[in-house]
Amino acid sequence: MKRFLKGFAFVLGWMALAGVVAVITLQVLTWRNAVVVPDLVGKDVVTALTELDRLGLRLKIVGEERTGEAQKNAIVSQDPPPGKRVREGRNIRVVVSVGVEETVVPDVVGLPLQEAEELLQAQDFRRGDVARLFSAEVPRDHVVSQYPPAAAVVPRGERVDLLVSLGPPEVWFPMPRLEGKEIFQAQAILQEHGLEARLTFTPAEPPRHGRVLRQNPKAGYPIRQGTVVELVVGQGVSPLEPETR
Repeated sequence: MKRFLKGFAFVLGWMALAGVVAVITLQVLTWRNAVVVPDLVGKDVVTALTELDRLGLRLKIVGEERTGEAQKNAIVSQDPPPGKRVREGRNIRVVVSVGVEETVVPDVVGLPLQEAEELLQAQDFRRGDVARLFSAEVPRDHVVSQYPPAAAVVPRGERVDLLVSLGPPEVWFPMPRLEGKEIFQAQAILQEHGLEARLTFTPAEPPRHGRVLRQNPKAGYPIRQGTVVELVVGQGVSPLEPETR
């Protein structure tokens, strides 16, 4: 009986050893037929197919994704990941980009800046840089031009730069001399230069009735259109009423 048990144990040991050898042999053979998965992210489908075919692997597209970071037909993810060893003939599953969604740029030229910004935001555009310049044709705070131009086809979410009007340029000139002139002459000069008058009357003896006695700003002082000019104008003195007895 003991001899039988020893023989049986001997057979079991050989069988176990044979199993271990078989497993190791299979692993060695499998390892010898394994290849390293390449990095396919960012490559187009045709390039990826060629590279996998050379390694004995196959490409399987399992999904599509819209992204603003990858060109159309570029691979955005893969499974198994790069660097993993797999058997030849293995499917490499990938997700492919369908590119970015494109849209038409709206026309905001001539609109007030706030209205232009609201329109761009409503259509998923971003406000880009805003520059300003003087313009005699376009009212202040209205859009003079834009980039990209209206009707251009661009990716959704693109930045739109705006050039905005500061209104007509300010023209500075020396204050004209009005002191000593008749008030109607002074007012005509102010109107010609786009200036406004604020009149104050004070008693004055002839021949200073109706003439400008003082002005502010003084003659020669730099001013611009719309400036309010203060004028002190001489007014006739009322004659004294005779005393009643």
